[in-house]
Amino acid sequence: MSTAEKTTAILVVGPAWVGDMVMAQVLFKLLRLQHPHTAIDVLAPAWSLPLLARMPEVRRAIAMPLGHGSLELGVRYRLGRELRAERYAQAILLPNSLKSAFVPFFARIPLRTGWRGEFRYGLLNDLRILDKQRYPLMIERFAALALPKQAALPSALPYPALRIDSERQQQLLHSYGLDGPEPLLALCPGAEFGPAKRWPEQHYASVAAALLAQGGRGAAELAGRLVAFQCERFGTPDATIGDAGAVCAVIARDGLRTERLPVRVELAGTWSRGRTIVDRRDWSGDLAHDPHGQAPTRVDVALEVDAARYAQLWLATVGGRAVAP
Repeated sequence: MSTAEKTTAILVVGPAWVGDMVMAQVLFKLLRLQHPHTAIDVLAPAWSLPLLARMPEVRRAIAMPLGHGSLELGVRYRLGRELRAERYAQAILLPNSLKSAFVPFFARIPLRTGWRGEFRYGLLNDLRILDKQRYPLMIERFAALALPKQAALPSALPYPALRIDSERQQQLLHSYGLDGPEPLLALCPGAEFGPAKRWPEQHYASVAAALLAQGGRGAAELAGRLVAFQCERFGTPDATIGDAGAVCAVIARDGLRTERLPVRVELAGTWSRGRTIVDRRDWSGDLAHDPHGQAPTRVDVALEVDAARYAQLWLATVGGRAVAP
């Protein structure tokens, strides 16, 4: 192995969404196949570091100190200057945003590869123009950046395959009472970006129903119960499940102490603008000083929760044990 092979490294600027980060492993695998001795570092949101730790192709995951949508050129410049010491041979940018191109540019990485995106001329010197008909899939667009311009993709792309920590897996299963002989399946109908980025909920319901019909238990049974309950309650094949506490509150309402209070969307506050606000102050005698006027909506707001009871109810349901709500 030559000295150059030992020291060559590539910096990948990772995407901001969990599904895209999983698909990015296709790129990492292709890079590893083409350059077995090249190290791959990934600059990514802090939340994604545990996910990247499950990808054996990644040498190091670097937490991006800024949130999604934040520019702060000074912070990006300082990070790029720190990364100069790594002497990366290439940077590959998976996001298409202009701001994602600044750190590799400030790091003086000689080859900076990515799709044109937000008019990134100058910041990228290996600029690609995306042909959406040639690369209709996200994994194809990621994979193409691992290859020279106009190079054909492999006939079969490698699939993402996260590394499993079997010991930790068994510890978690035991801690939640799920270490029985039955196979487990967790269904997660939600998506951070909204309905446009998720599989339709009715399909989750169909999968859960099929598993229940086969005698599935544990997380599969739990998912089926929750989705079926929501579908029945709202009279629709679609259902979105929230957090465990919200579901318990629907099943066992008497575990909450509620009070009917005015609720509105805050439009005047500097720090709370756009948030849903519960106002417990009594404005009844001085509405002239309430910047919003009288709240048009009053709802039952939970002020106290029987946490121990809900925890027992939730864990018992996860474990497939019958328990009275």
